Amino acid sequence: MNHQKIKHQRYKVFGLGKAKKRKLYIAFFYRFLSFNFGEVSAPTMKKILLLSDTHSHLDDTILKYVAQADEVWHAGDIGDLSVTDTIKKIKSIRAVYGNIDDAQARLEFPLHQQFMCEGVSVWITHIGGYPGKYNPAIRAELERNPPKLFICGHSHILKVQFDKKLNLLHMNPGAAGKSGFHQVRTMLRFIIDGEAIQDLEIIEIENRV
Repeated sequence: MNHQKIKHQRYKVFGLGKAKKRKLYIAFFYRFLSFNFGEVSAPTMKKILLLSDTHSHLDDTILKYVAQADEVWHAGDIGDLSVTDTIKKIKSIRAVYGNIDDAQARLEFPLHQQFMCEGVSVWITHIGGYPGKYNPAIRAELERNPPKLFICGHSHILKVQFDKKLNLLHMNPGAAGKSGFHQVRTMLRFIIDGEAIQDLEIIEIENRV
């Protein structure tokens, strides 16, 4: 008897007609879709193209890889800003100026880029050195506050090396331009997925000359 009474009272309170119930369900559904789940939402994945030392050179092969990336990172010695201007028309770009870059480039881009990409802390600078032989100008700060991914250019030598002491991954993509001693032009591309850096590829373009 008590069970029947409770049941009756329940349906009396929510005794809506079919049309009103339908409107209520629809309103609830859209409210559910607009709910901000914060950290419950799945992390996104980013495809990164990393290049450096273009020295004013840009060609269709480089642009082909630019189009395939989500973001382009340039580690300095850009040269003519038409390089970064062209890339910006296709994809978003983060860049730093290098030692050959002029005052205009230094106004547009910083010496250092320090930022988070998904769950990865990143530091890009042009002259950074490499594990065991970092640039003295930044060594103390690098040891005090190491990023997960440390990127530089300048040497025209492609290098990917893990620093066990600082627990960071160092990348130098080599040189994508034609100016310099290198014989093969190179770039790197990889994916950042949450806190993971994965699917690293070396891109060899062609002989420099």
